[in-house]
Amino acid sequence: MYRSAGNEETLWTPVHPHSYGPFASLKFNLTPDSDDFMEGSINKAIGNDVGLSFLRTMTQTAGDTPEYQTASPFTFSVWAKPKNDCPDIDKENLKAKYDGQIKGLVTFGTYSRSPAPLGIHKEHGVEQLTVYSNFPMPTTFAGNAALTEKYKDGMGVTIYVPGLSDAKRASSEVNYINLFHFFDSAGNPAVLPVNEWSQVIVQVMPAISSSPIKIKLYIRNRGDDSPTVMYGIHRGLLEDATRRNRAYTCVPVVAGASAWGAERHGYLGSNSSPLTTIYKLGKSRFVNKDESSTTQGVLPIDDINGASQYYFSGELMEFSLWQGLLSSKDINKLSGIVPTNILEDFVNREIIGGYTDNTLATSEWGTTAPNSTIAGIGLGDGQTAISYTQSAIALTSNATRSRWRYLLGTDLASCQFRP
Repeated sequence: MYRSAGNEETLWTPVHPHSYGPFASLKFNLTPDSDDFMEGSINKAIGNDVGLSFLRTMTQTAGDTPEYQTASPFTFSVWAKPKNDCPDIDKENLKAKYDGQIKGLVTFGTYSRSPAPLGIHKEHGVEQLTVYSNFPMPTTFAGNAALTEKYKDGMGVTIYVPGLSDAKRASSEVNYINLFHFFDSAGNPAVLPVNEWSQVIVQVMPAISSSPIKIKLYIRNRGDDSPTVMYGIHRGLLEDATRRNRAYTCVPVVAGASAWGAERHGYLGSNSSPLTTIYKLGKSRFVNKDESSTTQGVLPIDDINGASQYYFSGELMEFSLWQGLLSSKDINKLSGIVPTNILEDFVNREIIGGYTDNTLATSEWGTTAPNSTIAGIGLGDGQTAISYTQSAIALTSNATRSRWRYLLGTDLASCQFRP
């Protein structure tokens, strides 16, 4: 759908209270032998596309009501309550909340067929975007007392964007691939408090023109006045002792040395990228344990945990998936001290999608998006500055208001809980 640039706020019919009473949540992987996750299909997108196309290169049409084409921005939100994973003997020690393993949250991907002998086709899982609820610090930090103390509870929410033609990745170190950690402006990692509810909101902007894929992360912990937009940084830059740690609220998944101080994989999009048709909530490895693996989407760091499924352990609720860009105003509506009534917000047009103000759009996705050099988060604190000019948003504000929709508004029946 396309909305005009009118003042939609005059049409709002606020719902009070948004929610009340006990939270209705699902519990995931609370016992060692669990294999709990929720699998859903994505069957709404641009035109005849069945699935999201954020890994393709986006374009926009001309005219007074332009639309973006070929690729689609998207946003998802989920409330998460991690459990304490440390052995019972350690739980009384307040510092012992994290066992040093990769913790899952959600992964997006699809299945593709490859030819096999005798004309039999074999399906392979293709991982396309993964969000972890927690991630171990690099082993290079082990001898640094300050960093070891800083990351005693892990590095928090981490985002991985696999590349589709990454010949180097299979044999490369982790600091080369598209793996990003996040911090607030004071340098605190995006760790979700144990046994407390937090909201995680992730946005993805596809590549367009010469602008790479961009990602944003918002975190809201219970008691926060509003969601916090986090600063993202490439894991490899944190391990670089010669350069300053520059982080971005609009994180460029960019190749080359400009943004991260050394060559990284990056990703500019490809129109041959398969559509994203499946999400799996409650873990962060797209290929199930009983399925055939594929080279794509397998972290080199898998050697730490073997063929782990990277499960989330705890409770999850209020997962929503949106096609299109949500402005910070929409994010504030989507977020709340407690989960909001998302369907009512959508129907009442309190969450309306896109931008009417080019200045705001540029400050959130373009050249003026906040970035910062944050001290004390990695091995390098000072010698060589990072010089990188952030790319323009590339979409006009009119185009950001096109094609947006609440993807799970009628698709919840397609979700399957996999115990």
